[in-house]
Amino acid sequence: MAFASVVFTVNDALVKVLTGEGVPIGLILAVRGLFMALIFLVLFRGQGDDWRLYQFKDPLVVLRACAEAALSWVMFTSLMLLPIATVTALFFTTPMLATALGALFLGERVRIWRWTAVVLGFVGILIATRPGSAAFEPTLLLPLLAALIAALRDLITRRLAHGIPTRVVAMSTTVATCLSGFASIPLLPWPPLELTLVGILAGSALISGVALFAYIGASRLGEISFLAPIRYLSLPTAGLLGFLVWGDLPDRWALAGTALIVGSGVLIFYREQRLARRR
Repeated sequence: MAFASVVFTVNDALVKVLTGEGVPIGLILAVRGLFMALIFLVLFRGQGDDWRLYQFKDPLVVLRACAEAALSWVMFTSLMLLPIATVTALFFTTPMLATALGALFLGERVRIWRWTAVVLGFVGILIATRPGSAAFEPTLLLPLLAALIAALRDLITRRLAHGIPTRVVAMSTTVATCLSGFASIPLLPWPPLELTLVGILAGSALISGVALFAYIGASRLGEISFLAPIRYLSLPTAGLLGFLVWGDLPDRWALAGTALIVGSGVLIFYREQRLARRR
C-alpha cells in the first residue's frame, strides 16, 4: 500500500511536469491508456472465460468507466493549474463525500461518528480554500470536483454485480479513459509524438499497473483500519515533490485544513471497519 501510494503521487507529479511543458492532457490519457490496456491484456491472459462482452455492456460498468474518464480529465487539469500538494490534500475529501452521498441518495445508514467526520472534513475544506478571502482561487474547486466524481464512482462500484470480475472493470476504465483522450484531438490538437515522450508514458503506464496491483493486493490481504492511514503517505510525498520540483510550500491555513481532511478520512475508514466487524 505504501509503495502504491508513493507511485501514484510520483505519477501525478509526472503529469504536472508534462502538462507544464505543453503536452496535451488528451495525448497523455490516450498514449498511456494504450500501454495500460496492453499491460492488462498480458496480465489477464489465460484467466478463463471472464472476458465476456455482455459484462462490458453492463450499464453500471459503462457509467463507472465514463466517471473514471471524467475524473482523469478533471484531476489532470487540477495538477496542471495548482500545486500538487494542494490537489492531493483536497482530493482526499473523497471518503467523506462518498459517506454523505451514500446516506443521502442510497439510503445507507451513517451514524454520528461518521457524520462528525464529514463535518470535520468540510471544515477542513473551508480552512484550506478560504472562500471569500483574497487567497481563494476558483481553480481550487477543480480537485473538489475530482473528489466528488471519485465518490460517485465509488458508489457506482458498490452497486456492480458480484459476478463482474475486477479485470473487466479495470479494462473498461482503461479503454474509456484512452478513448476520451483520442476524442479530444479535434479540440486540442496533438503535437508530433516524440519517441522520448512515448517512452516516458510507457514507463508511467507500467509502474501505474504494478502499483495498481500492489494496491488491490494490499486491500484484499490487509486490515482496512491499518491500511487506511498508509494511503496518506501521498500527502508528504506530494509536499516533498512540490517543494523539490516547483518550490511550493503550503501556508499554515493549508496545513491546518489538510490535517482536518486527513483526520476526517481516517475516522471514516476506522468506523467503517468497526461496523464491518460487527456484521
